[in-house]
Amino acid sequence: MESVKRPLAKGGGVAAHALDLFNADFASVDEVEQLLDAWASQAPAPSASEVMPLMPLVPQLERASLDVQIWQLLKKHALLNLRDPLLGIARIVTTVTMMSLIFIYGLDARYRQQRDVLYNFYLILFGYFCPGMMAIHQVITNSLLWLKVKREINDGMYGAFAYWAVFSLISAIVVGCLALCLLVPSYSLADWSARTIGDFVLLTMIMLANLDAMAEVCYFDGRELGSVSFLGLLTVITLGSGAFVSGDQLIWPIRLSWHVSFAHWYITAVSNVIFTGSEDFHGAVLATDGSALGNATLDRGHEFYCAEAEQNMCYGVTGSQILRSLHALYGVVNIDVKHSEAIGWMCLCWGVFKVIGMVRIFVATMPKKSQRIAAPAMRIATESSKLLADASYAS
Repeated sequence: MESVKRPLAKGGGVAAHALDLFNADFASVDEVEQLLDAWASQAPAPSASEVMPLMPLVPQLERASLDVQIWQLLKKHALLNLRDPLLGIARIVTTVTMMSLIFIYGLDARYRQQRDVLYNFYLILFGYFCPGMMAIHQVITNSLLWLKVKREINDGMYGAFAYWAVFSLISAIVVGCLALCLLVPSYSLADWSARTIGDFVLLTMIMLANLDAMAEVCYFDGRELGSVSFLGLLTVITLGSGAFVSGDQLIWPIRLSWHVSFAHWYITAVSNVIFTGSEDFHGAVLATDGSALGNATLDRGHEFYCAEAEQNMCYGVTGSQILRSLHALYGVVNIDVKHSEAIGWMCLCWGVFKVIGMVRIFVATMPKKSQRIAAPAMRIATESSKLLADASYAS
């Protein structure tokens, strides 16, 4: 201790002093690394007669099989979610509450007039924005939980892949419950067509899964830095969705986010589903004879017309007409995008986030230099203690 300028205080205990210096929980990692390097260079090597006949003081236990690890971890984290509402239930409650308030604010949109077309489109946008902001809950709670999980993985209690698999499964359960709960404000307050429920739930689940996977990438950086990283990434993906600026008007390289942004594909697909499934907007009439009647004003391509009082808000009769009219205002609306194409791109984005998250888990739990150096030193200390114990017992 004196040789590295860490002398023992008068009357102090050697074990407590060493614990304060060599434990990374109480000292910085750099200081611990320096001390372990100094110890490794000065520690006497044990002779063969001291090492060979001795057995470790603590037997090396073999880690359980992967299926046992996953099963035990699944029970543990399921119990944690039930006992601590902040881990999953709180997110569902707050997200559904916020969405309900937004749908109540636009309650008049359920009357299906031409002016309500934009209101319904804005509700679809908020259906992405609100859950996206609430997903920061995942970063905060899991960054705190990760400190304990990382220590358990490093201690050999279970493997990194087992934790990643269980975390993904718990996340999928929460995402499924949240998507089903969002049906309540969406279809009771906005009065969307019941025949679109299946497609809406599927698309919402994939969108929420992308948000969770994106949060998984960020929470390793800690609560503060992880939250900032998540919000920054969410902002880039949202701006690249085309809800504000059309994709062909975005500058490079931001235009790349237009093609890979899961927000873009979600808003496009949900808009197609909702408007093609709700062809009951009033105020517009099909111009079957190709001419206007009375004071009515013909609109795009002489497909439909609206009363003169509503000519500035005339979007169409059928869902395809409404979507083409909205496309002129918002590039993210595109009736030509196939349902399977949108789902495919969203799943691809989710897969990329999940792979990055898995890699970060393995990198974060790799043995550090201090652990590699401390292991031989700890084994020597254990064997020396065993020798002293045997000698004392014999005397």
